Amino acid sequence: CSSDLFPSHDNRGGKRHHFPLDTKDLSEAIRKRDGYLSSPNILYGFRNHTLGSQVDKYIKEKTDSKRWSRESASEKSRVLNVFCDSLGQDRTIVSIKESEINNYLNSKLAAGCRGGTVNGYLNTIQAFFQHCQVNHLRTDNPTTFIKSFPDEHPVREVWCTEEEVKQLYSNTPTSDLRFIIGCGFFLGLRRKEITEARPEWFNLQGRIATVKLVRENQATQLGLDSFITKTRKERSIPMPEIFSAFLREYLSERDYCLAPRVRRGVYKYRYDFRRPFEEYVASQDLEKVTPHVMRHTFATHLARQGKPISQLAGYLGDSVKTTLKHYAHHYPNH
Repeated sequence: CSSDLFPSHDNRGGKRHHFPLDTKDLSEAIRKRDGYLSSPNILYGFRNHTLGSQVDKYIKEKTDSKRWSRESASEKSRVLNVFCDSLGQDRTIVSIKESEINNYLNSKLAAGCRGGTVNGYLNTIQAFFQHCQVNHLRTDNPTTFIKSFPDEHPVREVWCTEEEVKQLYSNTPTSDLRFIIGCGFFLGLRRKEITEARPEWFNLQGRIATVKLVRENQATQLGLDSFITKTRKERSIPMPEIFSAFLREYLSERDYCLAPRVRRGVYKYRYDFRRPFEEYVASQDLEKVTPHVMRHTFATHLARQGKPISQLAGYLGDSVKTTLKHYAHHYPNH
């Protein structure tokens, strides 16, 4: 066959229906043909099984069955929807090729994503196509032979001086922004942790902040939103007096930290501080500052002060190995 595709067909309803096998290799074409012929759902329904529609069904099924946490559902939905937009919402499930997925993942690496992040994308896409295979939407998983990407942890070099920290903290126009800046620079919290912070995390008398977990079963019993940290562990961080003094007033008349929960229909929305945060740091000529940079600044200053690496790792919620990889070069005797 001179074509890039081996077309196979069947006669149904008095019409001849063609479907692609997407290969130049004869043995692979025969294997795929036999697989399709043994799976009528794939053979007759492949034109209706579009990537966009199946991703929507997959997300709904996982969410309704509560197999994903709220945070996991949000992140995996984002990954799959971006993947769909890139390859085409109307593409059929059987038409997606391994090479296309590989090219998509490599484009993420080229755009600056770390290998570990891209591997997370691969795992999510792989699970989706496994679901398609189990439900007879295609005979194989096109991600099976895609290898994991090397994950090199770069040295963290972008951080703020003490003067820049003081500038950003002192000039905040709103109390919410001051809370965000303080949680990042003084406690090293991650962006999601800042957004989900609860008043009970902060022991103002003891000047200790404890990032606490609220698991699904606890959330149901207490009527709260669940919350799981990145490492699935709780951790405590000492608070400086300047921030604990601010929190005494900030938390005195509210039963939440950053913003109340807002219900619209069946969905809950949390305050997304990215826009006001980005506008504020830009107004201070410090566009380099992101929630991650605040966290790195927190760790960098403690490392430069000679804080024991095990304590620093505990404050960050990271392993000692990871903390050494990122911050060892900042220690005075390095």
